[in-house]
Amino acid sequence: MLELRGIPCIQIETGHADKKQTIFSRSFAKPVTTKECMHQVMSLYAQQAAVRLAKDRQLAKVMTVFACTSFFNQQAASFPSATFRLPAPTADPVLLSKAAIAALEPRLEEGMPYARAGVMLTDLSPAGAQPSSRSSSPSTNAAISATSWGRSKTNTVRPASDLAKPA
Repeated sequence: MLELRGIPCIQIETGHADKKQTIFSRSFAKPVTTKECMHQVMSLYAQQAAVRLAKDRQLAKVMTVFACTSFFNQQAASFPSATFRLPAPTADPVLLSKAAIAALEPRLEEGMPYARAGVMLTDLSPAGAQPSSRSSSPSTNAAISATSWGRSKTNTVRPASDLAKPA
């Protein structure tokens, strides 16, 4: 009744809270069946997620990448995913792209008709809060190129320093 008389009862919020995660995920018009095509998809999705981070002036510390077949296709079911801690907080699209491909590639099955994929960035922080990993350091490059990255049977978060070690 008070609001009908012009007396505000609830304050209008003018600010917004910082996001806790950024996701870029899409379903495909045609299934993606090759690893090479999935590499292109993951690269594009990681770059789009990086654009969102930059727009919000945030850096990500943890990345989750995933792909899945159609839930309606009972003959071909595959739901690969990987969650890992990045070497340093970043919004660098090149670093995120390489990390997404490296993490998901060993879990993909050639010929499997993937219908959806995505990149989720979590553990976000403001861009000015800590140094960015814009320039690649030797430890960052080693973590990205580690051949055992993502070969763990579980999808637990692992620090970047553990990526080169066997699971």
